[in-house]
Amino acid sequence: MDFKELKKLIITGHDIEFEYDNNKYAIVKGPDGFYFSNIQKQDTLVIYSNALQLLIKVDVNGKKLDDISKDMKNIHVY
Repeated sequence: MDFKELKKLIITGHDIEFEYDNNKYAIVKGPDGFYFSNIQKQDTLVIYSNALQLLIKVDVNGKKLDDISKDMKNIHVY
């Protein structure tokens, strides 16, 4: 997925699930911010106060969302 498209979906409040490097991740808009977690590992939930903070700060195996967006697989948008 192109990062511009991913950014637009997150900013407009869509929930997104995807696979990257044999792990499943979720980005969800919650009542107190935007959540990012590895679905397969417990205690990985990180809450960001807004979408832009999430887009800038999320770290997946040392890489930013901008770096991995084209390599995401099985993307589901809700």
